[in-house]
Amino acid sequence: MSHRACMSLARSESPAFVASRSREIVQVLGMDLDSVAAAHLAEARRAWPRLEIADELYARVLAEKVAAGEAADRMPIDLVLAVACSTGNPDAIAIARSELAPDLRRALAAMQRNDIEARTREINHALQVIGQLQGTLDREEGGEVAAALDRFYDQVRAGLVEAQFQQSAAALEEQISYLMIVHEAWCEADRSTAAAAHQPAASQPPAEDEPRSFAEWNA
Repeated sequence: MSHRACMSLARSESPAFVASRSREIVQVLGMDLDSVAAAHLAEARRAWPRLEIADELYARVLAEKVAAGEAADRMPIDLVLAVACSTGNPDAIAIARSELAPDLRRALAAMQRNDIEARTREINHALQVIGQLQGTLDREEGGEVAAALDRFYDQVRAGLVEAQFQQSAAALEEQISYLMIVHEAWCEADRSTAAAAHQPAASQPPAEDEPRSFAEWNA
């Protein structure tokens, strides 16, 4: 069966069928899925030593992506991070958050030197990360904090699309400034969570004393 025929099959069947047949399709394509997954995981762990993700989970997701013709949509290291974020792993989410501002600074530098390809690549990567982060929000249980973060991510996404369309350095700088403000709130929340985890249960601060920066976002 040809590569094109395999991709056509994967796209035409139900998601459940694709998931169940993904490893078979990968084998038809002549790929050693376990070796590919291991290489992706090794690269991600070199970049982010504290990243935790089950090898079996990543191998399964990679097989489904390959079978659906989506494995080339992003760099392997980004796919590993996206899968880790999807599990709600706090370290993975923190890593993803830390990727945003550097992406936009590189996009700004590319814009200033008129490098359209690099600018587009960095902004697109930032948009992917925002999608990952929005996907981790618990909209049912997260309350106003989750709703505020959702609004914030929508605001940044809209700002990045505008910056790309208008080729506006000022618009990019504005989104970077927003991210830095919220990044500090994220760091403070992480510090508070870590401190609470090392305190006896009776001495943990009440919920109302936690940082409110997310809930106060009215963008």
